Amino acid sequence: MHGSRDFGASVTFIRGAVQLLTCTRARLPVPLMLVGIAVSFGCSTDDPLAPTSTCPEESDGLQDGEASGALCPPGSAVTYDGFVKPFMQQYCTRCHDSQLTGSDRQCAPLAHDCDTAEGILKIGEHIDEAAAAGPDVVNTSMPPSGPRPTADERRQLGEWLACNADAWGTE
Repeated sequence: MHGSRDFGASVTFIRGAVQLLTCTRARLPVPLMLVGIAVSFGCSTDDPLAPTSTCPEESDGLQDGEASGALCPPGSAVTYDGFVKPFMQQYCTRCHDSQLTGSDRQCAPLAHDCDTAEGILKIGEHIDEAAAAGPDVVNTSMPPSGPRPTADERRQLGEWLACNADAWGTE
């Protein structure tokens, strides 16, 4: 039993160290990092193998609202290059980018990426329910912090998603 307890404590210690060392934004001096690791070690849960993530426990990381009910009007002028790509770059890819890993994703689930049209359409239903607007609802759970899109921008996103709904869930 004693050996398994030491193993669990070691796993907790290593997780704390890895979390601190992989945080590319925190350029801490080595003594400060060691203090952080020691604090992580001392603050472990009863279950040493429990995840140490501070991210909310959700099945896919998105807080879905309701379907926006957005429609695709004939002759829609909303395009990926003209609106959606700049929208995603301004509001979404700071977390939802296929090139980001670990803490740089700020709790965004893997494979929920908005840096390509294909990635967006793969999770189109989630995006509609988290960030788009239509006649039924204005969804505002994403992005969770600023800058945040206007209701009109959310309507344009909903329109583009509606016009491309046949491609949702595909890669």
